[in-house]
Amino acid sequence: MSIEMEHVDVARFASPEPEEHRLRTMYGSKYRDQRFDVIVAALPEPFQFVLRARDELWPGTPVVVCGVDERSVRDLKPPPGFAVLTTRFDMEGTVRAARALLPATRHVALVGGASAPEQVYHDLIRQAVSAVGALDVIDLTQLPLADVLARVSSLPEHTVVVQSSYQVDGAGRRFFGIDLVPHVSQAANRPVFTPLDLALGRGVVGGSIIDFEDIGRDAGTLASRLLRGAAPPAAPVPSRATGLLRFDGRELARWGLDERRLPGGSEVLYPQPTLWQQYRWHAAATLGLIALEAGLIGALLVQRRYRREAQARLAERLRFETLVSRVGAVLSTMPTARIDEQIHECLRDVGTFLGVDHAALWHRSSDGLVLSRTHAWSVDGVTPPPATIDLERFPYFRARLEATHVFSFDRRDQLPPEAEAERVAFEAAGVRSFAAIPLPAGDRPLGLLAFVTLSAEGAWPATVLQQLQVLAEHCTSALVRMQSAAAIQTSALIIEAVLATLPGETAILDAAGTIVQINEAWASAARSTAGQAALAVGANYLAACRKALDMPADVARKKHAAVESILRGERDEFVVEYPSSRNGEDRWLEVRVRRLARLGGGAAVMRLDVTSRRQAEAAVQRHVGQLAHLDRVAGMGQLASSLAHELNQPLTAILSNAQAASRLLGAPLPDLEELRACLADIISDDQRAAEVIHRMRRLLRKTDFRSLPLALNDLVANTIGLVANDALLHAVSLEFKPGPALPVVYGDLVQIQQVILNLLSNAIAATAATGGILRKVTLRTTVAGPYVELAVHDSGKGIAEGDFERLFEPFFTTKADGLGMGLAISRTIVEAHGGRLLAENDPAGGATFRVHLRTERPDTR
Repeated sequence: MSIEMEHVDVARFASPEPEEHRLRTMYGSKYRDQRFDVIVAALPEPFQFVLRARDELWPGTPVVVCGVDERSVRDLKPPPGFAVLTTRFDMEGTVRAARALLPATRHVALVGGASAPEQVYHDLIRQAVSAVGALDVIDLTQLPLADVLARVSSLPEHTVVVQSSYQVDGAGRRFFGIDLVPHVSQAANRPVFTPLDLALGRGVVGGSIIDFEDIGRDAGTLASRLLRGAAPPAAPVPSRATGLLRFDGRELARWGLDERRLPGGSEVLYPQPTLWQQYRWHAAATLGLIALEAGLIGALLVQRRYRREAQARLAERLRFETLVSRVGAVLSTMPTARIDEQIHECLRDVGTFLGVDHAALWHRSSDGLVLSRTHAWSVDGVTPPPATIDLERFPYFRARLEATHVFSFDRRDQLPPEAEAERVAFEAAGVRSFAAIPLPAGDRPLGLLAFVTLSAEGAWPATVLQQLQVLAEHCTSALVRMQSAAAIQTSALIIEAVLATLPGETAILDAAGTIVQINEAWASAARSTAGQAALAVGANYLAACRKALDMPADVARKKHAAVESILRGERDEFVVEYPSSRNGEDRWLEVRVRRLARLGGGAAVMRLDVTSRRQAEAAVQRHVGQLAHLDRVAGMGQLASSLAHELNQPLTAILSNAQAASRLLGAPLPDLEELRACLADIISDDQRAAEVIHRMRRLLRKTDFRSLPLALNDLVANTIGLVANDALLHAVSLEFKPGPALPVVYGDLVQIQQVILNLLSNAIAATAATGGILRKVTLRTTVAGPYVELAVHDSGKGIAEGDFERLFEPFFTTKADGLGMGLAISRTIVEAHGGRLLAENDPAGGATFRVHLRTERPDTR
């Protein structure tokens, strides 16, 4: 096999066209009698030359093209016989590598030739800079070489240089580009990067470089296939050669660039030997000697440290014992009024000494199931735990407490498997170490002292736990003294602090429900009540509730259950109102029961006379009813023309039938069948007119509120009959889609019909105002949870966005002749029935009003 090599470098000449013509002539003469089996064109310029000259010089000869960027031939369809092997020059990888080494980079100085073929490479670099982002390009590609060298020597800070192909400078001078790399590198005051393989080792830092040997191997493989007779591929084929991150270790050291910033997979060529590599044997001997001396010194220091630590531990132990003794002496002599304050100070002093984040004293409930925090101290920024702890959730901890055993751990992983619930709770609270010391009081602990660390794990040596047990005994003695004093003062505190401030008739219950204290108002009311002994001091209030004294039986049952729940601590408050008769007067009473948050539990019971408030509420209800009646009258006035039209039809028919009957009677032989038919028509039309008047009278009738079971479908159909003629006059069609098997709703028939009438009238008016062809109002009833829903949808313009907030306000209206009371009254009526009135716009157009009425009978009491 023989290989001929030629260089096509016409771009270096001032006039490339004559030079290319000269090359064609020379190659035609030189290879006139020689036939090639394959031609390999490396790089873009030879590729373009062969593309233009092959058919003239070597017709039909297969051509392998390599070294061209895939982006420059993306849309190229190779001519017959051409096999194009593309490469993707990783310009972006070079820029990103420079950015990784110099994160503060803001400018990229582009150095390259000024010829047209070289612009392809320059454009790829510009695109890469744009893709990386936050960088601007300092373009030096059109300058003479002297100006380029001057500019790169004074580049601004945070700039890197990227060198591209350089064959022709801005003055037209020709160069062999690789020869310029050392000149640019030496002149530049900033590091130079390049994607060109041949430039590495000539003064550039490096970049993402394509190895031309890899391209050559791929081109040789492709040429071998063509030589064996394979057809050239129809489209460009990508080369397996990829960008390799290669850098010159000498240049990295020259510019002080940290190799650790290089992207992963980078290869450093010409690495600089470290000081250790140059002098490792000398350093090893020196370090060995230093290590020996350091070992001797370290052993002496460790021995001294152990001695000092032992002395410090002993001093610390003595200080802690002194602190515990001082606290015990203070607690044993402190007046009971100041014991709480002193316990807080004790927790603060001991917690600070031990370096914990939180310290607390917890009291155990009488049933032993709940711990309540009574005293606590925490470092700044630490949130205290919950005020109560349910011991049933933590059986292991509860067992340790009942056995008066200390419960502690330095780390959570020291907890045994049977303490899994405790471990999960401590982990959720962020507790790193914990110590709990029971407060011994006879055969059962009174509570416990707890110390917690959150920021770091702590240690609980046996000596510390022993002193904490001594401290717990001091606290127990102080608490027992304080509880004894508190028990003596309980009655006085109740009289002074509770009864003096509670309004109305007031009684205090203990945890069993026994009445232990009452005020004068309660005593006076009890004297006027049958079975007054059941409400006196010493009586059980739960028994009085069961007897239903002075209250309805169902109220008594409800109150009995609520008071029991409060005394058990399951709820905090209960309120109920009920009617009562005292001294022959009908009154309304409110009973309010509140749990007492004290050590022994119990509750406060207050009875208030709320008759005046109830009367005021009834007056408001009457006023609403009157206003609703006026609204119904106004609504019927608006329907006057429609009702007149509806009455006119049967009256006209009656007149016509009466006249016909009169004429029949004047005949010599009256037709009795015709007369009977006329009379039947008169009766039917009279009934029609009477039904119209009956519906009007029923709606206009002013009645008291009566809650009755109502069939909503029938009520809607009846109301549609009232407005049917009005809808006809406005060219609006009405469609009713009743829901099947609706449950009954409870309410006042007239008021609910008024709501439906208001919504129907508004829907007809809104639909008629559009002036459109399709004028339709649709009513639909459905079941919606605990409600029956009536939806009234119109095909109007919908509700303006700004009107939603004021839609149900009194006197707000969008109609020129409206009062703005219909929707306000309707919502008041619906809410008084325990329901809801909602409004929304339909995405398809128009508005929908939804009435929700409850299916449960309301509590009328």
